[in-house]
Amino acid sequence: MDISEQDALGRLSNLHLAYTDMYSIRHPSSIILAAAISEEVDAGKTGKHPLTEEEIGALARNLNNSRADFFNRPKQFDLYPSSNAIGILFRAVRRSDPGWSKINRCLHTKTTVGFNQSSHISAHIQIDPLLTHPFAHLYMNEAEHLFKIYREQISDIMYVYHFHSEVDLICKFDSQQQTLSKQFDIADSAQIELSHLNDRIRNLFRDCQLKTKHPTKCSCNDCDEHRMARASACYLVTYQQEFAKKILSFAWLFSSWLVKLREKNLDQQPPEKRYHANFLTVGQAFLHSLLILIENQSIRFIVQFETFDEETSCILRLTREHRSKKFIYLRVSLMEWAMLEIVTGWLDRQEVLTTKKYATRTTSRPTVNYFKTWKHIATQFLVAKFQPATCLELIPCQNRFLTKKSITVTNDKGVSVTQNVPQFASSPSISSIPDVSRWWSDESACQLYKSFLTLSAQCTRTHKLMDSSSRMDFAYLNEYLTLGLLAIAAENEFGNISWQ
Repeated sequence: MDISEQDALGRLSNLHLAYTDMYSIRHPSSIILAAAISEEVDAGKTGKHPLTEEEIGALARNLNNSRADFFNRPKQFDLYPSSNAIGILFRAVRRSDPGWSKINRCLHTKTTVGFNQSSHISAHIQIDPLLTHPFAHLYMNEAEHLFKIYREQISDIMYVYHFHSEVDLICKFDSQQQTLSKQFDIADSAQIELSHLNDRIRNLFRDCQLKTKHPTKCSCNDCDEHRMARASACYLVTYQQEFAKKILSFAWLFSSWLVKLREKNLDQQPPEKRYHANFLTVGQAFLHSLLILIENQSIRFIVQFETFDEETSCILRLTREHRSKKFIYLRVSLMEWAMLEIVTGWLDRQEVLTTKKYATRTTSRPTVNYFKTWKHIATQFLVAKFQPATCLELIPCQNRFLTKKSITVTNDKGVSVTQNVPQFASSPSISSIPDVSRWWSDESACQLYKSFLTLSAQCTRTHKLMDSSSRMDFAYLNEYLTLGLLAIAAENEFGNISWQ
C-alpha cells in the first residue's frame, strides 16, 4: 500500500514537460526525468521508485515556480508564453474559446442538481428538411423505441462514470474540470461500454423488419430507400425530443444512411434551392459588411467600375512591391473585388496586420505581415494562374489612408456594436459603385462563401520563397479567417474576434 500511495508518475510527467519546454529534451534534467518515468511505470510491480520525494522536490524547485502557459494554473505557478508547438496550439485554442462560448450560451442551459452543475442543449433546433423522408412516419414507433433504449443506457453510463454530458463521454473529457481530464482507465472503461451500446443499437436498427417485407439483409434499391426512411425517423425523434437535457448522438449512429438521404434530396432540389442555409448566412454577413464599407466610403483598393449594361466586373490596379510606377490592370468579377474588400477590412479591424517582418509567436494576438502574407494570398486568389513567386511581387494598389471613424452597427438580433472603419482619399462614391441589389443573389452569396474557403485554403499550401517564420504567418492568417467564420456562426455577422 505504501508503494502504491507513493505513485509519482503524474508529477514526473509534468516536470518532464516543464523542463523540455523551458530548456530542451536534451537537458540533463529532462533526460533524468525521462528515464525515471520509464521506471516509475513499473514501480507498482517492482516496488522500486527511481526518485525519492526529496529528489523530485529539488527538481521542481530548480524551475523557480515557472511553468509554460499551457499548464494553465496561474494561481499555482508563474506562467510564461511557450514558443513551442504545444504553447502555440494552446493559445490558438484560447483565441477560439470566446466564440465557442457565445455559441454555447445560445444552445445550452446550466442546471444544478445537488452539488453538480451540468450544461445541456436546450435551445430549439431546426429540422433539416434534407434529412426528412416521406416514409419516415412508417418507422416512428421503432425509432422511439430505439431512442428510449439508447437514452436510458447512455444516461446510466454517464451517471456511473461521472460524465456531465454525452460530449464529455464521447470525447473522454470532463468539461467541469478546467485543468485535469478524466483518469484514463475510467474514461477507457466508459468508452468500451459506449462502444457496446452503439453496436447493440446499430444491430437492432439493422435487424428490424422493413415495411418492404423483403429479407432482412436484402440490398435492393427499395430496401435501401426504407433504411433511409428509418434513419430519418431516428433523426426526427432525436431532434424533436422534449427532454430538457437532450441526447443528440443517437441519430448519428446511422450517419451513413442520413448522408445518402441528404445527397439524394439535394440532387432532387431545383438549382435555385440547392444552397445550404449556412452558405446563405455567411453570404448575408459578408453582404452586410460590404454595404457598411460602401455607405461609409471605406473602399480600400483602387478600382474602376465598368459602365456597360452588364455590370459584373471591375478593373483593379496592381503594382510591383518595390513601388514601381508601372501598373498592371486586372479585370476581376465584382464578387472577387467584394471578397477582397470585405476580408481586408475585417482583418484590419482585428488589428492583426502589420508591416513588421514576422509574427511574434509568444503573443496572445500574433500579427501577420501585410505585404508578404496577406497581399500575397489576396493576389494569388485573384490571379490563380500565376506562380506563387510572381504573385509575391504583385500587390493591389490602395487608396491613401486618411483616418478612422467610429460607427454603430446594429445586427439582426437588435444588438448594437461599435466598429472603427477606415477613411480613404479618392474612395469611390456610393453612386459610382454598381447597385449591389443588381448583382447580388443567393447564388452569389454561396459563391462568396466558397471564395472565402478558397482564400483560406491558400494559406495551407506550400508557397515559394517561404521559410519557417513566414509559414507561421500563413498559419495565423488561416486561423484568423476561421475565427471570422466562428464569429458569423455566433452572431450572424462578420463581427470582431473577442480576444482574451
